[in-house]
Amino acid sequence: MAASKVRLNIDVNQEIADFLDDVAEQSGSTKTEVMRRALALLKVAHEEKKRDRSLGFVSKDRDNVLETKIVGIL
Repeated sequence: MAASKVRLNIDVNQEIADFLDDVAEQSGSTKTEVMRRALALLKVAHEEKKRDRSLGFVSKDRDNVLETKIVGIL
C-alpha cells in the first residue's frame, strides 16, 4: 500500500528559490524532489540528535577524517 501524500505550500525568499532551482537543475531533478531530500536529511539529523550523535562530513581523501561537524541545525 502506497503512503498517502499531503500537499504543503511554503513561502521562501528569492535566494532560497534560486538555490532550489540550481540544485534541481544540476541534479536533473525537481524542486519538489530536492525538498524531499532536504527533509529526509533533516529527519536523519533529528533522529541522530535524539541518540546524542551529530552530523558531519568526512574526507575520503584523508582517510575518512572528520572535516566538518554540523551544529545548530536542531
